[in-house]
Amino acid sequence: MGEDGSAQGVRGGSGTTGAGAGPVIGADGGEPGRVPGGADGGAPGGVPGTGRANRTRRGPGGGVRGVRGADGGGGQVAAGGAGRGRGGPAVGGEGDRTVPSGADGEELRSLTHRLGEEAGGSPEFERLLGARDPDELAAVLTGPGRPLWAREVAAFRLGLAGDRRAFEALVLLLNHRDPERCVSAAYALARLGDPRTPRAAAALATNELRVAYALLPVRLLTQLRAPESVPALVTVLERRLAPGDPYWRVGVACAEGLGALGDPGARPVLEAACAHPRLAAAAVAALRRLPRPARPPS
Repeated sequence: MGEDGSAQGVRGGSGTTGAGAGPVIGADGGEPGRVPGGADGGAPGGVPGTGRANRTRRGPGGGVRGVRGADGGGGQVAAGGAGRGRGGPAVGGEGDRTVPSGADGEELRSLTHRLGEEAGGSPEFERLLGARDPDELAAVLTGPGRPLWAREVAAFRLGLAGDRRAFEALVLLLNHRDPERCVSAAYALARLGDPRTPRAAAALATNELRVAYALLPVRLLTQLRAPESVPALVTVLERRLAPGDPYWRVGVACAEGLGALGDPGARPVLEAACAHPRLAAAAVAALRRLPRPARPPS
């Protein structure tokens, strides 16, 4: 929080990102909050919250649908572009709105269905879905007293369009207690292509105070294949090796991700994970995907 009580956003090398950056949504609702792990290398911060989850899209086997797992299951994240206003697809629904094709259209329809009930028939909901001026959407992210559903619609649409003013709001939504919001935020962050995303995702994944919400940041790190990805996944998986750790699903996602990334430096932690019943299958499969270690000269 700033001295005037306003929320601080993620900062880049020369200051807060986005023209006219202002308060952004908090991780547990409509209140402003800090984005963990700023782009200037600040220490990851935790946002208090409990593990209550709302409606969740489920994929085969009961997993949260959204960011594709290392095995290709559980949804998908499209490759992102970079820069503000890169001419991304128009978004919307029916009537005067244009529905994008492919995965963008599927994600937008899911978000529209989910948030329509939350908006309770508000005329602003349809207006935001059909808005074509990115400045109008960006104003929703910085204006006071806007409902969470309005901020999410605005951030998602700006993310699809490659407008980096969505970054702070999407990162906070990536760590929300409602996994549905995390799914949509991860998708939009991958489409956004902001270079700050890997560091922010790594900060969220490794923040042990929020490990209950680390699944989507872990999967996003795998998808991004950034320099931050392997160190963060190794760190999180090492912590999941503690006896009785309840967040084994996060550990499984880490093992799957390390296998997909194929970094031989992950071998020690994956070998250690083979001794844990709930992690063993994913760890063994990941080890098979790593390059074979070089044989010592005879």
